[in-house]
Amino acid sequence: MRSRLPRYLGRCKSTLVHLWLTTPGWVLYLAAVLGVAAWLAASVNRPVARVELDTSSVQPELGYAYVVKIEWPRATPLIFSPLPDSRLRPTASRLKLYEGNRPLGPAHSSHGMIRKVGVGRYSHRQGYTWPFSRIYFAASDNTDPRTNGRTYRAAYPLSIAPWFDAATILLVLLAFFRAISDRRSRAHRALLAGSRFFLDPALGGRRNPWLWLILGLAAVGIVWLYIFGLWWTGNSTYLSIAGILPMSDSQGFQKCARAFVDLGQIGGCHRRPIDASFFASIWLLSNRHLEITLLLQAALLTICVLIFAKEVARWLGFGAALLVAVAVLLFAQRHAFALSMSENIGLALGLLALALFLNVADRRRLAIAHLGLAVLTVALHARSGAFFVLPFLILWIGYLARKQERSFFLHSAVAVVSVVGATIFNFTLILSLGGDVLASNENFAQVFYGLSVGGTWSVLKHGQPELYASLKEIASGDPAKFAAGIYRLALERIWNDPGIFFVSLLKNAARYHWTILFDYAHGPVRGALWLAWIAGLFVSAFFTRSDPRAALLLAIAFGEMASASVIATAGGARVFAATSSVQPLLAAYALVRIYQSTVLSRLNVSFAASEIPTGRTLRAAYSMLVVIGFAIVLPHSSVRKALAEKPVAGIEECERGYETVVATLHRNAVVLTVRGDTSPTRLWPIRVHYKQLAAGISYNPWLVDFQFESPIQIVQAPQLLENGFATLKRLYWTGRDELPSGPLVRLCVDHSEKRRFGGGRYYRIVSYKVLD
Repeated sequence: MRSRLPRYLGRCKSTLVHLWLTTPGWVLYLAAVLGVAAWLAASVNRPVARVELDTSSVQPELGYAYVVKIEWPRATPLIFSPLPDSRLRPTASRLKLYEGNRPLGPAHSSHGMIRKVGVGRYSHRQGYTWPFSRIYFAASDNTDPRTNGRTYRAAYPLSIAPWFDAATILLVLLAFFRAISDRRSRAHRALLAGSRFFLDPALGGRRNPWLWLILGLAAVGIVWLYIFGLWWTGNSTYLSIAGILPMSDSQGFQKCARAFVDLGQIGGCHRRPIDASFFASIWLLSNRHLEITLLLQAALLTICVLIFAKEVARWLGFGAALLVAVAVLLFAQRHAFALSMSENIGLALGLLALALFLNVADRRRLAIAHLGLAVLTVALHARSGAFFVLPFLILWIGYLARKQERSFFLHSAVAVVSVVGATIFNFTLILSLGGDVLASNENFAQVFYGLSVGGTWSVLKHGQPELYASLKEIASGDPAKFAAGIYRLALERIWNDPGIFFVSLLKNAARYHWTILFDYAHGPVRGALWLAWIAGLFVSAFFTRSDPRAALLLAIAFGEMASASVIATAGGARVFAATSSVQPLLAAYALVRIYQSTVLSRLNVSFAASEIPTGRTLRAAYSMLVVIGFAIVLPHSSVRKALAEKPVAGIEECERGYETVVATLHRNAVVLTVRGDTSPTRLWPIRVHYKQLAAGISYNPWLVDFQFESPIQIVQAPQLLENGFATLKRLYWTGRDELPSGPLVRLCVDHSEKRRFGGGRYYRIVSYKVLD
């Protein structure tokens, strides 16, 4: 069988080449023109599916929510398909739902809002089986739609089917390649000029720094405009309301950084002191203004993206660098920008480490590779992720040493020392804050338990709260003992039924490909990137012996996939922040190599990486490492004590029954002002309109309970009184005037009036007084 396979592959190749050479060019050109014309015609004349809902098939869900399954009309041509909402595209559906002749809404509502509030909200979601989809909805008055005597109907324009998109693109590419393969074609010369610009590595190493300086300023400007846009329009990200009011983990990391600066301890964040230290330094540099902190943090991350992109340009050309940079920035836009999450420091350090790896692959200075491995280890401790990448990289460094006729075992051992040294650095920070090293990865115990029972990382805490509480009680507040108890319980489950554990690993591996890879792209673009990534695995394997950087991509990709089988449910794509930039790089590498071996080979053109000075890129990477390292270490020095906030005393207490809170608003605090009138929006301090804010949070699952009347100001501020000093207070103010910005104020808080915003309880401010 092994001897026959090459013959079969050779016959297939010769057949395809024969068809390509014998097919007249005008046939491909005509097919491409007809395909594009058909696609344009279908886009302009998309049919509208109209469905009368059968109230007898409506099923109650939870609360005010009901669900009905619908099937799109079978007579519709196959080039069209429905496009419901999904996790990645929460506003994709264009379905409109009517109660009689009255349109319901808002659309794209979260299921929690439909269940809890109702009043006509609905959501169009994909069904479990094709071609069915589901509508979750509530009646306009929250009555039972099965018995209220009203009729319900839906109408929505269909979308172009993904297969038709792909077929049209394929026809255009075939016609394009046929045109450029003809040396008499005008496309030949244009392609040569374009290829030289996008694929010539010399552009990446050009000594003139103005090009990359302009690109860097433009990239930082675009990122800042995105953040300004969140503040101006009130759009919300997954863990931040209007890009400024943090929720869940983002709120927790800010709380840790404040407590670290003012109290010298970070409590429950002792597992990730690197991120808390980094954020605390930038926060102090910005004079405790969160808006400035987020802008500076985004600028540092964008510069790291540029340093990495320049190394990619030196290897694959400017076009590949541009593709990779855009992909990384989209990942950061989804998981890092406008957030105080550990993804920021993890992604930044990961980019610098990979830039060092790419730089050393064509040089003989293996010390740079060991430094890059140490930096990546620190990145993985800052944002826990694909730890299985580390052993693969240790082997890669040994392979690189062997390729340079050095000792494989010696440099592999030095690489192990680099990993251990970076780990000791992280443990030293933990111990300096009074944390427990054995509990540094306490969350992984819950991930491991979830694998043992076939669930997610949160199955123990939320699915088995009694067991979780009993383990907490046995541990008596000791995080290490608590984690050890969970590990022991998980090992017992695996011993009794190992099949569940291995099935969980397989499901996680599949989830990595289905939901994690390129989660920032949608539709055909994501499909094309995924196919290019798969091709990158094969292309990298083919060039591994001749190109150490191909071996690097393969090592990190295998390490990611091995890690994904364990941690894919622990937080989605963001847990791979430190190594996520390799995903688009692998896809770009496949595209460049395939293009070079097909199109450019026919043009007799090749762009080889020349001997280009690399000092500028390395100096930029070293400079950023110094800046980030200084930011991590600074709060652990005596500077922190000098800049720490001091408790205030001698403040007159509020009336009996009200809590007294003293704070400085807009400095050292987060304030979101929501207005319902025609007063102008503003960026500083941030003020948004209620309608804009509501439109931006309708589908966010964290904001199910985000309901209020306007005007209102939502406040997160640390207490400055000695009693409860630095404790984060969640408050809201509904007065007609706005709270003063800047001065020290005394707030009187009524704990009997509380509301829930974004998963937390907020208490009403009944009065305030500006203090001298």
